[in-house]
Amino acid sequence: MAESDPVFIWAPTQRCGTGLLQRLVTSSREVLVFGEERHLTLELPAQMLHCARPMADQSALREKLASGDPSGWYVHVYPPAAAYQNTLIRNFRNLVTLYADSAQEHGFGRWGTKYPRFQVREALVLSKLLPEARHLFVYRDIVDVLKSVKARGWLPRPEASATYCTQWAQGIQSALGTVRDNPRFHIIRYEDLTAQPEAHLTQLSRFLGVRGMDGAVFSHRPNTPQGQYTPPQPLTAAELAAVQPIAGSVRSALGYTSPLQAAG
Repeated sequence: MAESDPVFIWAPTQRCGTGLLQRLVTSSREVLVFGEERHLTLELPAQMLHCARPMADQSALREKLASGDPSGWYVHVYPPAAAYQNTLIRNFRNLVTLYADSAQEHGFGRWGTKYPRFQVREALVLSKLLPEARHLFVYRDIVDVLKSVKARGWLPRPEASATYCTQWAQGIQSALGTVRDNPRFHIIRYEDLTAQPEAHLTQLSRFLGVRGMDGAVFSHRPNTPQGQYTPPQPLTAAELAAVQPIAGSVRSALGYTSPLQAAG
């Protein structure tokens, strides 16, 4: 599938800027970046990895199950691994073709997708299946992530912030530790992107091989399904409690030094 050169947009967690990058890249009129696609980006690669692991021959166990023998333990009986793996790859190719065809129907020569939950193993599988693909990884200060998450109603309990802190720290560590020097991956700090948009648009254009991304996209800030903007909400001390013990070291290493101040 070397002829396919899509764009994958990643983040360690939600509210890091994948939507902004989606609209920026699509504004070039060269790459149509679709929405969040878990099956293509995570589930199929994960299943391929599972089937690639050395597994004991299950033919005898399959025969035993098929014979109606009730005495066996059949939890992990599957079709032959090689055939299953080939089927997964065919399914992957069919999805890629669907995306490419859909993009072309709208006048775009390339396609892309985004997913705000970076998994390094699955991303590396994608880079092998689609070696011409380009990957963008964008991250943002976890404190601002949590404020935006809260505004969307995704912090039902103060302790829920620990999940976001864990995802954020692990996602950034895996990306910086594995793909930072990979020429097919480009890592973006959200605060730098929004502070110096023109400079970063030039970098993105060169990396992706596109022209004409529209800087006016920065003036639009939809963050709800209705296309409206919901401003971030201040955090309580309980909601901030997980930041330092879980994400503090990563946050400091990335240069985020603003104090953790609670509302009120």
